[in-house]
Amino acid sequence: MHDHIEEMGQNIVRRLHPNEPYKHSRLWIAKEIHDIFVEDKGTEATRCIKVRKVGLVNVMKGLGKMNELRLLVVACKMKVNDVEYSSASDYDSIFGYSKSYKDDVGYNSIFGYSKSYNDDVDYNSIFGFIKSYNDDVDLDYNDDVDLDNMDVNEDSLYLPNGLQYLYWYGYPFTCLPKEFHAKNLVGLKMHSSNIDQLWKAGEEKDLKKLKFIDFTHCKLRSLDIRLIQNLKRLKLECENLTELHVPVENIKFESLILNNSKLRTLDLSWAQNIIMLNVERCEYLVALHMPIEKFNLKSIYIKKL
Repeated sequence: MHDHIEEMGQNIVRRLHPNEPYKHSRLWIAKEIHDIFVEDKGTEATRCIKVRKVGLVNVMKGLGKMNELRLLVVACKMKVNDVEYSSASDYDSIFGYSKSYKDDVGYNSIFGYSKSYNDDVDYNSIFGFIKSYNDDVDLDYNDDVDLDNMDVNEDSLYLPNGLQYLYWYGYPFTCLPKEFHAKNLVGLKMHSSNIDQLWKAGEEKDLKKLKFIDFTHCKLRSLDIRLIQNLKRLKLECENLTELHVPVENIKFESLILNNSKLRTLDLSWAQNIIMLNVERCEYLVALHMPIEKFNLKSIYIKKL
């Protein structure tokens, strides 16, 4: 049944312009995306795109005209400081959302695709995450990019300010672009990325709509969530993390996964409604402060090596 719904959604997207994919609102077929980027045919018609088998240079070029983009998923391969950030060959693990979280909450509910978008579309069905990536298209592209030999940085990348969901597997830069204000961002996932801070010093943004953050296997050293007033779930599996700046209060915060960090103290007295806490393999953690007046915690994971 699900396969039929998925196919129906894809047919709806492609029906109006079957031979002109650059006019489609959603793009998920690797060869079509590759051709659109290489031929510089990006348009404002595109609302959602999932990119693979496209080199970083073409990704940066192709996004320039997609001003109305709402959902962006990228999995590329590139090299920074002799370290390779590679898209995994198993796309089930990259896009297998429900497997990535230990709290058994699927990404369709974590990032609330249908709720985050005004058209109430089930994006899991529209894109057909797993099946649409099994096309095995052999494209002539160069995704093994050595950024050390290129005159590019995060500010060379254009990200539309209307983005609501950003997932970039292997993001190559150390921070987000200065001109990306992210005022509409609801979900942010930067898995296995080179990012070590959200923005450069003095470029912090007020992320009022951001609810879900996932920095797994990143180089993040510190994170300030004081301006993320509506944050619900935070996942930080970052071995270099030493600082977490927290708000005075956030009654909406529900879940924190903080594995392998170097934090020494963790103050959660502000998170009155936290339900799940995971601080496994946090060897440096010596102090944990929990809410006093209210205590809604249902699950806690504490395990040392």
